[in-house]
Amino acid sequence: MMKLQVCKNIPKSVVFENPDLIIFGESAKLMTKEKTAVIDGADYQIFSIPARGTASQIRVENGKNIELNEVTYSTCTSIDNAWELSPKKIAINNQSGEGKSQKSCTEIQRYSNDLFALPFLSNN
Repeated sequence: MMKLQVCKNIPKSVVFENPDLIIFGESAKLMTKEKTAVIDGADYQIFSIPARGTASQIRVENGKNIELNEVTYSTCTSIDNAWELSPKKIAINNQSGEGKSQKSCTEIQRYSNDLFALPFLSNN
């Protein structure tokens, strides 16, 4: 029996949501044979951390590997942008629970008495 490859383009606004995460995107492409989803022009919010940000593209492969391009990431609320990471790329391995970023920049707003905690950073 031959399995059909289904590729679905969603050219308008899309929303992907589960209990831990919500992603708003300008468009999406779903490829069932490869078990891959690509979301362009994304705004995301991770409820369990909590964290939020944007990405020019989010690619999810097999539900295991996630790649974000031209990313912003912050645990600050949307009304308090005390700091923000801006890597060119983030690759997340859901099996190991680890992520790696490339060409990351950290923007910190000037506050007199505020303290904050950054996520674990390593240059391995």
